[in-house]
Amino acid sequence: MSTLIGVACSVEARYSAFSESLANLWKPQGSVVRFRAGIDIGANRNSIVREALSENHNFVWFVDDDMVFPSGHLERLLFHYQPVVASLYLNRKPPHYPVAFNGRTVVEGQPVWHPVSLFGAPDKGLVEIVGAGTGGMLVRTDVFRAIEYDTWFDHHQSTDDLAFCQRVVAAGFSIYLDLEATMGHISTYEVWPVRQDQQGWGASLKLSEKDSIETRLGD
Repeated sequence: MSTLIGVACSVEARYSAFSESLANLWKPQGSVVRFRAGIDIGANRNSIVREALSENHNFVWFVDDDMVFPSGHLERLLFHYQPVVASLYLNRKPPHYPVAFNGRTVVEGQPVWHPVSLFGAPDKGLVEIVGAGTGGMLVRTDVFRAIEYDTWFDHHQSTDDLAFCQRVVAAGFSIYLDLEATMGHISTYEVWPVRQDQQGWGASLKLSEKDSIETRLGD
């Protein structure tokens, strides 16, 4: 079950915390890590997919260089053996909505995506969604083979990751969000989703190893 771990970077790789997470990550035998840097993130991801298909990997795990995650994160995602499993992480900027979506409408010709509401959501398990950010998304390579070659992350009226999600759904595959596969999103601090009580989730803003602030999602 080899996995190509594809890091689609901005022009420069950004964060030492990400590098530490990647170095400590458990990886299945035969897996490789490949970086693709450039101004067009969608083109970087397409390059990663071409390489994964040519080398006959079973999965591609997309992870961005502004994410932090535990060492067992990839193992958790692989356990599900689903076509597409997204990780749970939040937008870096307030109000820190989940970068996962359960609806899409078109307004004046432009797509409007509706973030998943975590209010009252369970604290574990898979939930089916229609789109998510690829900052920590695991994709079986048979999904790429079902989509027109080298168009996977082409985007015109959407972001590269959401354009990809539309193609996944159009090809007949489901997209799932793993509520236990949480990741931190790095800004000037790390933004982590945290379970607060029976009503729902919040955001933990990690300022340092010792200091953090918690807030309700949407505050």
